[in-house]
Amino acid sequence: MRDMPSESFSYDVEDGKEVIYLQFEMSPSGQWGGSISPSDFSIENGNTAWSSLSTEISEAGYTAMELHSRRDGDLAPAWIGFVTEGPRQDTYEVTYTRPESEVIGEDTTIPEFTHTVTIPAS
Repeated sequence: MRDMPSESFSYDVEDGKEVIYLQFEMSPSGQWGGSISPSDFSIENGNTAWSSLSTEISEAGYTAMELHSRRDGDLAPAWIGFVTEGPRQDTYEVTYTRPESEVIGEDTTIPEFTHTVTIPAS
């Protein structure tokens, strides 16, 4: 959802930036440990999710994404808030990144994984 109101970032909106809520749903494979968090997501130009938008997302009646253990299985639909940088764009690219990591107690490295999708024009 684009052009969301934000009390916390009203000054950014006045400067031409945009508040975007994105809904995510994940089904971890069970092969990897660790957790999924809003900071694993970014919009082009390195804009990461603003966790301080969690309260505003909840107040708007949506479920804000919190830290989720991959071992807990599926992540039900949840929302992450972003505040864009620079001038407003018709579309944005949002990327999920799972960083490269070493498996504890093994001589195995899990490669970095990224997945990018386009946020369409509003």
